[in-house]
Amino acid sequence: MGQAASSPAGGAQPPQQPLAYNVDPETRQPYAVDPESGIAIDPSTGKPFKLCCSCLPTKKRRDTCVLEEGEENCADAIDEHKRCLRSLGFKI
Repeated sequence: MGQAASSPAGGAQPPQQPLAYNVDPETRQPYAVDPESGIAIDPSTGKPFKLCCSCLPTKKRRDTCVLEEGEENCADAIDEHKRCLRSLGFKI
């Protein structure tokens, strides 16, 4: 017969929260924003992030997907990387 739903068990995990790309992973605080460029400031340099050096985890995922699967099969990875860059203030 029917049993009531129970809390996740046996390795089941609750749904993941969306990644907050504009938050410093160490302090969990939002990055400061450069008033001139509108781009988030890298706390390690005190200067705005550079496009080439931003969002490295999503960049790696995107690049790996495109190389292994072809660009036409990587819309999710490409979109995730764009969201990350936009969250830091880049106009792409």
